[in-house]
Amino acid sequence: MSDRQRTATILLLVLAFLAGLGWLFIRRARNHNQGLAENQTARIAALEQNIKELRTVNSNLAEELSAERNRTKCGEVDCTGGRCYGVQRGDTLWDIAKRFYGNPMLYPSLAKVNNIENPDLLVAETCICLPQMINGNKLGAGERPRRAPVPMARHEAVPVLPPAVVTPEETPLAKAPEAVPQTEPEKEKPVEIVSVPEEPPAEIEARPEPEKSIPEPLPPEEKVAVIPSDIDTELPTILPGSAWNAAGNLSPIEKGNFLNYSYLEQGITIWRNGRWSLVPYLSLSSAFDNAGHDWNNKITGQAGIKVVRTFDHGIIQLGTGYAQEHRRISNTKNGQVFGSAGYWFGWDNPTRDPAGRRFFSAFPGSTWGIAGNISPAEKNNKLGMIYLQQGTTFTKIKGLSLIPFGEHSISFDSDGHDWNNRQIMGTGLKISAPIKAGGIVEIGAKYQRERRWQSGLSADGVTGFITFWHGWNPKIGGR
Repeated sequence: MSDRQRTATILLLVLAFLAGLGWLFIRRARNHNQGLAENQTARIAALEQNIKELRTVNSNLAEELSAERNRTKCGEVDCTGGRCYGVQRGDTLWDIAKRFYGNPMLYPSLAKVNNIENPDLLVAETCICLPQMINGNKLGAGERPRRAPVPMARHEAVPVLPPAVVTPEETPLAKAPEAVPQTEPEKEKPVEIVSVPEEPPAEIEARPEPEKSIPEPLPPEEKVAVIPSDIDTELPTILPGSAWNAAGNLSPIEKGNFLNYSYLEQGITIWRNGRWSLVPYLSLSSAFDNAGHDWNNKITGQAGIKVVRTFDHGIIQLGTGYAQEHRRISNTKNGQVFGSAGYWFGWDNPTRDPAGRRFFSAFPGSTWGIAGNISPAEKNNKLGMIYLQQGTTFTKIKGLSLIPFGEHSISFDSDGHDWNNRQIMGTGLKISAPIKAGGIVEIGAKYQRERRWQSGLSADGVTGFITFWHGWNPKIGGR
């Protein structure tokens, strides 16, 4: 073989080798591209499957949301036309009524609508029905936009008797903030308090100047309706009113003397701007005892007007008007123009987890005071009284609250009448029960020590008492 042939043969072998190597690279590249295509196809299929599943989930959620919005049954309760509400941890019927209807005193009605036997026990993560209308209060009346929904915005709450002072019971768990009804302020009704103005400041809106004498039992405290500060000025006509009664042997110095005090007031809110309101009113109060003390046996009527300033948990008011008083024992009748100032504040302070606590679930308390020349029979005599009570909800049984409490009251006047210048301290135990219509009843006993500064007399003893308070605040017309 010649050199030329050898060279040609070598070139052919090299070309064959390069051709084979190129073929291998091309085949490998094809396989690689095919693998990438298959992986891509698998990924696309997986993504499409995920999208399909997400669409299914979204559709299910939309259906559930639609069903929830159009839900007509909450448990076994038909809620057609209303709204189903999911109870959250810490909720109480009191708070829910205040938030959605603007009136916390509707909590007993909510309990009845939802067949809740004990309004104080509301289970989280359950559903309750909020009817479109309850006792004339429309759903949503309490949801007034203001940078954030305001829970209670029931503008009219203005000064209903002590605005909404009346309220159920404290608010452990999910019960209406339990209004652990204040206590029988009557304690301060010295059996012989000729005119210690002591009307139950609790009747905030309606408490003009009770018959100044006997410390009147202050209505249930801890239940003042919260009134947002940005309420409209264009409000419907509001008719705040209240009634209360206190009875018992309320003065350790007057042992065996049974006292009874009653008070009724009706007003009409003629002007309102935010938390301020102007309220003309009429009131009638009476007092009697079995010992025949002149200052404890009287009837007093008042016609007046007052300026009211409400707060989240209380009220302050200034008033003037004309009062007529008839003392039955001496058969004397006197009238005069009067001026008075008063305040009332109440609190409940539930524990962090009232629903999970059987004992000591809240710490209800209240304070009130009144001053002025409110006794026509004691002309120009300036009377004043201050009362403070603090209790704790020991336990609750079927809506009844067992409340140990301590209290302190001081009364004084400018004329130096013995019955109007005294101090009473006490401690006791009471059973408090809310009234569905918006009120409270308390029955209890307490140990008291009384001291009268003018005579230097002092005495102590165990006394029993029963008090009742009911407040209302209907509206007429308005938007």
